[in-house]
Amino acid sequence: MGLEHNANQVSAHLSACANCETSLEDKFCPSCGQRYRSERLSLKMLLIDIPSQWLNLDKGFFYTFFQHFKSPGSVAKRHVEGQRVIFTNPLTYYLIGAAAQLLMLFVFKDVLSEKMIAQVQQSPEMLESLKGLLGENAPKKYADLYLSVINQGYTYLGFIFLCIPFALFLRLFSKKHRQVYNTAETLVFSFYTMGHFVLCTGLLGFISMMINPDVHAPISVLICFVFGWLSCRGFYGKAHHNGFASFFALVLTFVTFLSTLVIMMGIALHTR
Repeated sequence: MGLEHNANQVSAHLSACANCETSLEDKFCPSCGQRYRSERLSLKMLLIDIPSQWLNLDKGFFYTFFQHFKSPGSVAKRHVEGQRVIFTNPLTYYLIGAAAQLLMLFVFKDVLSEKMIAQVQQSPEMLESLKGLLGENAPKKYADLYLSVINQGYTYLGFIFLCIPFALFLRLFSKKHRQVYNTAETLVFSFYTMGHFVLCTGLLGFISMMINPDVHAPISVLICFVFGWLSCRGFYGKAHHNGFASFFALVLTFVTFLSTLVIMMGIALHTR
């Protein structure tokens, strides 16, 4: 009886989108873009639809990911111009990048912890100072705090002290940049750019940590500046791109982010 009732409800709404109730003339809603399905939700549907949102090379995550390599800055530019359905949302893209970083840090936490412990033990002055703050087993406690702060750095701290400063510095240092895009549009660009940066360095970490953990940080910095600058050029276009302002914005953003991590580490050490 219940199934018959549901079937009757579906039949009664064949001409309307179930999401926004807009009249349908095709299998996709002209208002919100949701696909119309007459059948009930099934496990098969979930197994097909969810991967398709990610693996589709014409739209979705992988399309967004490869377009960042093919033409840095173009994803944000096209998103601002109105092409939004084919790309992953900028905030979501940053969160995916952060998730990749967190996964990499989780997988290699023992490697990073051992590296931090070794560095502390090689410095008698630092070791004594940490013992005064953390007591017994200070190197291990210090390594745990360090990894905790880094994890925070790629979640809410990265959102506040990486993405937002980059957008504000780009607007602050260049009148040409302000003439092309407003604050909201520049934030879209920042989320995409920094999201791709943390995503790529997170994925790269799975390789560099196995080969040589010492090279991960320098390579990450290089990626940040090269990809960031190329993205700025692609987003603003040659006519409105201020190369010096873009580079300066990247430097100050990186300094702001690292300074935040240092401050958070200091707070964690003194409140332990």
